[in-house]
Amino acid sequence: MNKQLDWDYELWATKLWIAYAPSLKNHERASEVIQHITGAQYAWYNRVASFLGDPECTDAPQGHHQIELERYARLWKDLIVRHGLAVEIEYQDRQGNSYKSELGEILTHVLNHGSYHRGHLRGLAEAEGRDDFPDSDFIFYARCT
Repeated sequence: MNKQLDWDYELWATKLWIAYAPSLKNHERASEVIQHITGAQYAWYNRVASFLGDPECTDAPQGHHQIELERYARLWKDLIVRHGLAVEIEYQDRQGNSYKSELGEILTHVLNHGSYHRGHLRGLAEAEGRDDFPDSDFIFYARCT
């Protein structure tokens, strides 16, 4: 699998949950989780873009989940094309600790973060006794594309 395809999957899977979340009784919490996914994509993109000298994204997530998700995916894909996956990125976490990681490693982290929190969304649905939630595992994406 390549990182371009990974982003296509990320878009597909998170869009399923964006569409489903309003049906939850605790839809406010579901929206917060989705906002967290897009917020992390935004924060990591700006961290990487700043190091590479690329323009940063100035539009912070505002709760327009699908539009933001599509925009961040496009920005990340463009970054991959311009710099490749092996470029080393130096960055600091929120506590000020310094690290160095390859772009491919950072992308893997960002994408796995989204998957982890989609599992969180599933847990919210199951806590409400729901079983009609979307199957957003990669294999379902592969079967329908």
